[in-house]
Amino acid sequence: MDSSSYIPPSQRSLSDSDLQEALGRVRSDYKGTLEAMAFLEEQAKLRAEDNAQFSTWVEKMQQNGTPQALWALENAMRQRSGLPPLPAPNFNQIENDLPDTSGVLLPSSDREAPQVLGSAWVEVETEVDTAPTDLPSTAPQISPEPVSADSVLQSVAAPVPSSVPVPVPDPVPAPSLAAEVITVDSEPRVNRRSQAISQFWAWLGLSGSVLPFGMGAILGQFDVSFLQGVLAVALASLASASVISIGSLAGKRSGLATVFLSRAAFGVGANAAPAIVLVLARVFWSSLLLWSLFVMSESVDASASQTIPFNGVALVAPVAVLIIASALAFYGGKVLFKAQQIAGTIGAVVGLLLISVTTSGIAWNDLLLESNRSWVATFASATLIFSIFGLAWSGTGADFARKLSASQLGAKVVSLAFISLAIIPTLFGSFGLALARGMRTFGPEFRGAYEANFVSALAAYGYPWLAAVLGVSALVSLAVILAMSQYSTNLGLHALGLKLRPIVAQPALAILVALIAGLVVYSVSTDFAWNLVADYAVFFAVPMAAWSGIFAADVLIRRIAYHEISLSRTYGFYKSVNVLNLAGWFVASVIGLGLVDASSPGLTWLGYLAPSLTNPDYWLSTNFGVLVALAIGILVPVATGIPRIKRQEAEVLAIEARRTELLDVLGILE
Repeated sequence: MDSSSYIPPSQRSLSDSDLQEALGRVRSDYKGTLEAMAFLEEQAKLRAEDNAQFSTWVEKMQQNGTPQALWALENAMRQRSGLPPLPAPNFNQIENDLPDTSGVLLPSSDREAPQVLGSAWVEVETEVDTAPTDLPSTAPQISPEPVSADSVLQSVAAPVPSSVPVPVPDPVPAPSLAAEVITVDSEPRVNRRSQAISQFWAWLGLSGSVLPFGMGAILGQFDVSFLQGVLAVALASLASASVISIGSLAGKRSGLATVFLSRAAFGVGANAAPAIVLVLARVFWSSLLLWSLFVMSESVDASASQTIPFNGVALVAPVAVLIIASALAFYGGKVLFKAQQIAGTIGAVVGLLLISVTTSGIAWNDLLLESNRSWVATFASATLIFSIFGLAWSGTGADFARKLSASQLGAKVVSLAFISLAIIPTLFGSFGLALARGMRTFGPEFRGAYEANFVSALAAYGYPWLAAVLGVSALVSLAVILAMSQYSTNLGLHALGLKLRPIVAQPALAILVALIAGLVVYSVSTDFAWNLVADYAVFFAVPMAAWSGIFAADVLIRRIAYHEISLSRTYGFYKSVNVLNLAGWFVASVIGLGLVDASSPGLTWLGYLAPSLTNPDYWLSTNFGVLVALAIGILVPVATGIPRIKRQEAEVLAIEARRTELLDVLGILE
């Protein structure tokens, strides 16, 4: 028998004392009575399930009859009676032919406190975990006369004695491959076992791919030297890693999704405004990924149009990638994480292979000796890269950190995310620029071909096998990146109250993304589409930069985890509207949009503030409004939010202190 079989099933229902304490906090009005009835029904059901599972386990241990089973059974009985567990004997001396018992674990004496009726976990940034279980002091405090705890406790089904097995059918085993249950609630602690290294793998699927080599194509459109381009890539990657990894830190603290956590900064109700923008931006970037894949496939397979009436790769590849991405987003959880690991590893290996094969053909001396050109163009390129590779993902940081163990150090989480999000993109992006400009054997025309499609350019200029490897790696990476985007989009929809199951949400999102991408493909030319994409990228980047600044500052100011129940209640700590942060986000967005330039239809109104400033061409050409919006967003919570946040945390800790005192008085051990 596997060692895990000797561990009794965990109890999910409240004990009598905890149940009485919870009912004592219920309001005495009509709504409170309904809440109490629903709570009691839920606890009765949980108790029945707990007892059935425990009885089944007891029966299995009795049938097993081995010393390990009998020892585990005895300790389980002692635990349920409040007695300390017995130490594990040396089973090998008892019976020499017993299986290996090195993996047998003591039954856990700690039971996780369920999160009901206002309970919430508080996690200090050090590795100390506490659990406040009360509503904020500002909530209505009414004597609960209509709901008597003593009387309603009698209506709860009494638990079956643990020593008497109840014959129940064996539970049907869960399928090994099942879709992750999407919810805005905190990830259960039993599922929060991931280590900090998981952040390296989660983001390697995005950055450890051939896609950062495309930064060279972006930089080729700007009048910058090689070293200025490297600086632009480094600054953009550093800024991108900062806004994303701070979200990862928030996810580690709380086990909640990014857009849902944003309620703490903006208010439970007011958060809908930036949340809608974040969701729309996510759909836009998903459509952009699919469109860019179509353009790349069309260029790679252009010769096929001479023999067949349609471009096979240009149609088949995007459809296949979208189907695979939707499937990965549907399953989520371990399936998506494993895909991130595989795609990131393949992409990183292929990237290093590209560097090793082509580095000898690059005129490094010529690149390093290039004289500096436009510093305005340098910062403009950095802003554009930051908008595409950083702000596009700033609203997803916590989504892929929800299952991190709360005991993981925040500095370690951020550091490992930085390796994937800052160091690797800087290396690959800088080499992509060197490859585009410094291949002395290919001639000047190679630069234009590389900027159009670096995969087909390598195939046309002597590296067909390398281009094939890069193409396969790009398809794998795009499928995983698109899956990450769709997965986060569904979490954002849940935070907005549109709680769609993955079986509904992912096909619907796939169809929407395909329609938008197809509209761009068949309505505008490729050259015009690139300008359209760049303009809308900047347009979405401004409000996302303002949100990122406010959210990041709010996260860094806090020192304990979020009060989860208050994120769902307008009368909780975070209120319905945080007027200052909401107004700050709006003002930052208005100012930022007034300092960026766009020429695409529907966006010509942007840049309305630049003409009234000195040197308006500078502001418009650099799209500096994105950074202005980010800076204003950071300053608003720093200037106005620190007293509010400290007051919230003091109230939470006061609740925890009162709860601890009560437990000490009652002699209850957790």
